[in-house]
Amino acid sequence: MNREPEFDSGDKALTDQNFWNENWESDNVSVIDLQKLGYRQIELINYIKQLRFNQNRRILEIGVGPGVKLYELAGSLDLEPWGLDFSETACRLARQNALANGIAAVIIRGNIFSPPFSPGGFGITLSQGLIEHFVNPLEILRQCSELVAPGGYLITTIPNIAGFCGLLVKSIDPDNFKKHIVINLTDLRFMYEELKLEVVFSGPLGGIYIPYYPKVKSFIIWFFLGALRKTLPLLLNRLNFKSEYFSSELLIVGKK
Repeated sequence: MNREPEFDSGDKALTDQNFWNENWESDNVSVIDLQKLGYRQIELINYIKQLRFNQNRRILEIGVGPGVKLYELAGSLDLEPWGLDFSETACRLARQNALANGIAAVIIRGNIFSPPFSPGGFGITLSQGLIEHFVNPLEILRQCSELVAPGGYLITTIPNIAGFCGLLVKSIDPDNFKKHIVINLTDLRFMYEELKLEVVFSGPLGGIYIPYYPKVKSFIIWFFLGALRKTLPLLLNRLNFKSEYFSSELLIVGKK
C-alpha cells in the first residue's frame, strides 16, 4: 500500500491533494507534437537553449502534473525527463502521456519536503506554477535547489498574479485567487539571491493570456471574456508583446 505524501508541519500549502486530483481528473491523454508548440513553450525553450549545460542532461519537474509541458521541453532540448508530484491523478496521467507518445520518462509520486532523490542529481530542476501555492515559497525553492547539480540550473515559472491576469482572476474568481501567493519579479530575485544562486535571467514569459476560463453567470460577460481570451493573445503574441504587468507568467533562471 502506497503511503500518502505529507507536508512538513512548518510549510502550509494553499491547496491539497484532493484539489489537484480533481483539477487533473478531466484531463485526457495528449498527443505531443514538437512542431506545433505554443508561443510560451517556444519562448521558454529558447531561453534554456542559451544555457551552458554540464554532462548532466536530466531535467526534473516538481509538480509535474500531466507531464505535457515537461515532455515538450525535454523533447525539444534532448533532455531526460523526470517528474515528481504528490497527486496520484497527475502521476497516472503523466505516465499515460509518456507511454502514448513513446517517451522514456521517470514519474514518481512523492513529496518535495522529503524527495526520493539524492541531492545534486539533476542538471535542471524546474517548477511551473508551483511555489505560489505555498505560504513560504522560499522554502519550496530551497528544496528544489538542493536537487540541482553544481553548475546546473533552477528554473521557476509562476502565473503573473501580481499583474493583469491576477487582477482579472481576483475580480471574477476570488476563490481561485486565494489559492495563490502574490509574487512579483523582485520577490523572485530576492529568493534566488537568498539561496546563493546566480540569476542568469528574470523577466516576463509569454504575451498576455487569459489563464482561466471564468465561470460567470452573465452570458454577455462570459461571451466577451471568451472572445477576448481567443483573440487578444493571438494578436499581441504576433507582435512579440511582453510586459512585466501584462504577460501571463514570470520566469527566473538561476545557476548553482
